[in-house]
Amino acid sequence: MASKIIYFGHITSYGESGFNSSGAVPAVELAVEHVNNNASILAGYKLVSTPVMDSECDRIKSLDAFFSSVVYATSRYNVIALLGCGCGVATEPVAEISHRWNITQVSYASGSSSLSNRAQFKNYFRIWPSFKDIAPGLVSILKHYNWTRVSFLTQKENLFTSLILPIVYSSDLQLGRLLSIFPSPVVSSSNIMLIAMHFHASISSFVRKDFTAALPKLVNDTTFVVL
Repeated sequence: MASKIIYFGHITSYGESGFNSSGAVPAVELAVEHVNNNASILAGYKLVSTPVMDSECDRIKSLDAFFSSVVYATSRYNVIALLGCGCGVATEPVAEISHRWNITQVSYASGSSSLSNRAQFKNYFRIWPSFKDIAPGLVSILKHYNWTRVSFLTQKENLFTSLILPIVYSSDLQLGRLLSIFPSPVVSSSNIMLIAMHFHASISSFVRKDFTAALPKLVNDTTFVVL
């Protein structure tokens, strides 16, 4: 008896925006192969991916990929789940509506803390931890080295500020300066023991160029820089 085919959609980011999660595509293909070769997992069924779509780490393009590969594809595929959609920026709008089509969505590359809101993202699950969950570990490192004065150069998006604010306000660290990059960095501070830089890779060369030029005038006692 022939196996019944069930499909899942797959949306990732191929790196044109600077964020690249497409390295997981071969791993997904290998996992599907193992599932289909093990009769005890999906007996009587064969798991197949629809063509992989590129969200380009963009909200609008991610939604377009979702409707193209999942919603409008139901006449061709029996799509029951979605892997995606790359970065948190691209994942959030899709995760907010995927439950309306009874689609279970799983992500392997989205760290946005807002995605932990089960009331808002009803059928969304992930295997990548929230950036907010990284904060306690980073605080421990700072305290271990006695870095008590911290400044952040960050991109003005929830994806990044959700990591920084808990570090500052849930510990006894002193915030030297919180500088936002949008669209360009403005650096001005003093007596900084740690400078943490946190932003999308797509603007990294731009930020590093301006920051490096300003660094000699920024501080004289900086001991550690995270790029």
